[in-house]
Amino acid sequence: MKIDMKTFKIKEDIFKTETLFVIGEQEEVGDYLKKSFGIDADLDKLTSGSLFQKVGSKSADDFFRIIYLEKFDKNNIDSLVHELFHLTARICQDKGVPIVSNISTGENGDETAAYLLEFYVKKCLDKL
Repeated sequence: MKIDMKTFKIKEDIFKTETLFVIGEQEEVGDYLKKSFGIDADLDKLTSGSLFQKVGSKSADDFFRIIYLEKFDKNNIDSLVHELFHLTARICQDKGVPIVSNISTGENGDETAAYLLEFYVKKCLDKL
């Protein structure tokens, strides 16, 4: 059964990031990435549940991350959340926001990451 490809972007204004989500069959997604963004996706490495980054040559505004899933339904929400955690961790790292929780001092340094992950989960579920 052929899966219709779906794409959408989520713009996040606090850290000024934009993430492209691509859901569909591997070859169709590879063609889309090549035609739309000039990305030669190695289809052997383009596996469902991939997170990768595209850096544009024009400016910092041409930089975004891409999450690829072969399909999305209620049976593989875990794959989406898994990739959203990686996305959250990379954004925090890129922006210098540590993901640290210190229970003994009561410091809750992982709250920013938790809110960011919550934001992406809600936005993705709204789109899907």
